[in-house]
Amino acid sequence: MTLFVQRFLLLGILGLVLNAPRLLGQTAQSRHFRSPPVQRITEHVVPEGYVETQLQAIEAPRPDGESVRAHLMRLRAEQRKRIPPREGFSAPNKTAMDSLSVSNGKYLFRTLPNGIEIPLFGGVPNDNSLAVSDGGILLLAFNSHIAGYDLNTGEDLFDLGKYPLGLIGQAFNGPSNHFYDPKVAYDPLRDRFVLAFLRGNTPSGSGVMLAFSQSNDPRDGWNVYVLPGNPLNNDRWTDFPTIAITESELIFTANFIIPGQPWQTGFDGSMIWQIGIDAGYAGDSTLDARLWYDIKHNGRFTRNVHAVQHGGHPDRKDLFLLSNRNFSLQNDTLFLLHLTGERNDPDTRLDVQALISDTPYGVPPFGRQSDTDTSDAGSGFDTNDGRVLGGFFVNDHLQFVSNTVDPQSGRSAVYHGLIEDPYGSPSVRGQIIGHERLDFGYPNVAWTGTEPCERQSMIGFNHSSPMDAAGCSALFYSDLGTYSPITYIARGEAHVDRMSGGYERWGDYFGLQRVYNRPGEVWASGYYGHSSEDNGIYSARIYSPDTLHLDWRITNTGGNANCEASVEVEAINGTDPITYSFNGGPAGSSNRSTGHCPGDTILVQMTDGSLCTRSEKVVIPLKDPGLTSRAYPVPADDLLISRLLLPASGTVDVQLSDLNGRELVLISERYASAGAHELQMNVAHLSAGTYFLKVFLNGKELSTDKVLIN
Repeated sequence: MTLFVQRFLLLGILGLVLNAPRLLGQTAQSRHFRSPPVQRITEHVVPEGYVETQLQAIEAPRPDGESVRAHLMRLRAEQRKRIPPREGFSAPNKTAMDSLSVSNGKYLFRTLPNGIEIPLFGGVPNDNSLAVSDGGILLLAFNSHIAGYDLNTGEDLFDLGKYPLGLIGQAFNGPSNHFYDPKVAYDPLRDRFVLAFLRGNTPSGSGVMLAFSQSNDPRDGWNVYVLPGNPLNNDRWTDFPTIAITESELIFTANFIIPGQPWQTGFDGSMIWQIGIDAGYAGDSTLDARLWYDIKHNGRFTRNVHAVQHGGHPDRKDLFLLSNRNFSLQNDTLFLLHLTGERNDPDTRLDVQALISDTPYGVPPFGRQSDTDTSDAGSGFDTNDGRVLGGFFVNDHLQFVSNTVDPQSGRSAVYHGLIEDPYGSPSVRGQIIGHERLDFGYPNVAWTGTEPCERQSMIGFNHSSPMDAAGCSALFYSDLGTYSPITYIARGEAHVDRMSGGYERWGDYFGLQRVYNRPGEVWASGYYGHSSEDNGIYSARIYSPDTLHLDWRITNTGGNANCEASVEVEAINGTDPITYSFNGGPAGSSNRSTGHCPGDTILVQMTDGSLCTRSEKVVIPLKDPGLTSRAYPVPADDLLISRLLLPASGTVDVQLSDLNGRELVLISERYASAGAHELQMNVAHLSAGTYFLKVFLNGKELSTDKVLIN
């Protein structure tokens, strides 16, 4: 299997001239809202006799008139003429790297009372979304349902394997019982879940449904609210949601749709809701929210605005969002939006600026199956357009992914973008990830680092080809900017045949989330083709390969009266060049500092080429040649006290042994900081005699003292 990362050529002199951010013509309006009263859902058993009905269409919901799909069909036909599909090309620049590890993989199923597992199928499209808690609750959302597992016990969260969104939103049916497009997220700051989905596809029935879990287990119930889907009362409805969590708010984005209009005029701008999140968890009577709308750049609407989640814990009040020219055959423009503060802060702004990428993107062709008519641009898996589908922000950079056409092969691929310095002078560069055989669609991306300076991430996506049944895959992006080979999360069993003819829905989303309390672990939820030719959902845990996390070992020679002690640092991993600083002095290449006295404290700092930094205080131990034991009193009757001076922080083990070698473990694997410590031991139960007290630091013997006990 071969992976390539293919860059487009620059757009020529024009692209070079425009390579700086453009800050022209940003506009947006906002107003405050308060939701209707909360409804509490505490039961997760589907009532006997409950009849669930769904009306599915090839493109539902959509504006009336000439559809977006019809427009995209014409664009794909033009794209095919520009970049004809090519087979059998050789993909260069494969990066040697350990493959990802996949575990706990399984398709969504229901367990019958007799123990038999039967597969559960997704909607059309799947709309996969995923959240996993630090405590091991995996919550899956897909078209019109939620499902999931307790990873500690393996049991299903819901008695029928899945639970309808209609029962969660039933108190707010209004004029519509149509619930769809769910998004689910885990809040690691509060150990709760958030579920957002849409109601209705007409101005009178449209609503934004928001559900906040009442505990860290969604089976304990939800606090459910609704915000208007036609908030400006101007004959619009809400479509295409995304969500993100900040320090104090839930951010919800979507599009305004005009009914009865063709695709060219059916879009009426994007919206951004800021919603108080703690009120939702507490079940307050109503929610306070602020709506941003009429969001434009140079007089044109920004389309399909996507909220960008903080890569680590959501501990910031501001948030970035992204948009692009998703209907373009080829375009290099990306819109960076910055929501600067909280909803009730009068100084909060929504800033919009356009950036020029060094790598253009474009409308992707359909993904192929074994029954795809390759001469028909409308046959195969629908990849929709080139909109941003996932992203995260960490420290000083932002990563995002979208669908695109691959100029090397003319097939559907992943666009992976990186924005540097979004708070200052942002710049964007992109790379196109394709394959010699597979088509890719609906990517998502999650951060896998532990230090804010790290840029490593996991990218997940659906895959298919005439030889490969629909499944899902992932790859790893390293701190060095290289990509791992593609790893299959799941290989499908057969091609999918849910729609009439050769057209199938493949998306519209891919579930991907890091496990916040276990860095390097990610859960994914993607598309899966069952042997029955139905579309299913496949979830799995993915582990990143070995990374370049910055680490070190610190040793010192100990002190003496002549102040000749030294401290030496050994770097483990990290990216070159690595520099060292001692006691705040200038950074340099020397990893050794000398001339220290007993009891001195030295601040050691190490910085690598990625500007990752580690610092620690090292204490030079005291050594008195005339002191045979640091334990007292001598002899001890009831209480024995030992003074310890740890030269560095780490794991401490303490053992007490008698003259026959019998050992008593006093302390095992206890973390302690550098410096002076006092160890107290009740020895009244021990036989009188001579003992040896041994102290180990990070597995190495630090000292052995002879002690006497009466």
